[in-house]
Amino acid sequence: MALVIVGMMLGRTRMRNQTPVTAKPLGQPDPEVQSVFEAVYAGKAWGEFGNGSGLGSDLYYTVTTRSVLQQLIEELDVNSLVDCPCGAMAWMPTLLQEVAVTRPGFRYLGFDVARQVIEQNKAAFVDKKHWQFGALDMSSQAVPAKGFDLALTRDALQHLSCTRVVASLKNLAFSGVAHLLVGSYNSSAQQLAAVGGMAAINLKLPPYSLPPVRLLNEQTPDGKLLYLYSASNLQKQDFEGMAARCPP
Repeated sequence: MALVIVGMMLGRTRMRNQTPVTAKPLGQPDPEVQSVFEAVYAGKAWGEFGNGSGLGSDLYYTVTTRSVLQQLIEELDVNSLVDCPCGAMAWMPTLLQEVAVTRPGFRYLGFDVARQVIEQNKAAFVDKKHWQFGALDMSSQAVPAKGFDLALTRDALQHLSCTRVVASLKNLAFSGVAHLLVGSYNSSAQQLAAVGGMAAINLKLPPYSLPPVRLLNEQTPDGKLLYLYSASNLQKQDFEGMAARCPP
C-alpha cells in the first residue's frame, strides 16, 4: 500500500530513553467522559466492529493506516509508541507484530478511559513484556509518557467537546513524547461534537488553527487523516486562548 504524505520532511529522531513508565496518570478522570465511553463499550453502541471500538478500528478498515504508520515509524526511527485511546486493540496488535520484526524491543503504552477495556487488554496481552496499559482520561489527566517517541490519538478527538479537545491536545503536548500523530478530517467547515458524539473535526480550522508538519492520508471511506506535530512546537500554543474560542 502506498504511503500518502503531504508536507515538510522531518529529520529522523533517535529517542532511546528507556525510562520505565508506571502507567499511573496524574489527576482524576472526568466522570462524564468516563461514564459515556464505558457505556459505549458495555452497550456495544458502536456495534461489534473493532471489538466494540467501531468500524474505524476494524482490521480490514486499517490496512492503509497500518502501512503509513509502519513507514513513519521506520522513517522517524520510532522505538516507542503511546496510543491514546487504545480501545479494544482490534488492529494495533497486527501493527506491533509487524514493527517488531525489525524493532524487537519496540515499546507500546495504551491508555483508554473505559476501565473495563483496559482490564480486558491487560488480560489478553499479559505475555507481551513490552506492552503496557493504563486507564486514563486524556482530557482531564496528565499523560505519563516521558521517554516515548510518538503519541498517537487517532479516534478520540472527534468524540469530544471542543474544550476537551483542546485539553487533550495540551496534555499530549506536555506528555514527554517527541511527536504527536492526531486524527483529523479535511472538513471545509469546523464541526463540533458533544462527549460521545461524532464530528469530523478539522484541526487546521478555528478554534484550533493547528496546521500539521505533515499529513498522512489513511484513504478510508470517511476521509480519515493523521496530522503529525512536533510536541515542542505544540507546547508553544496558547491553549487557554484556544479553549476560550470554543463555542459555549
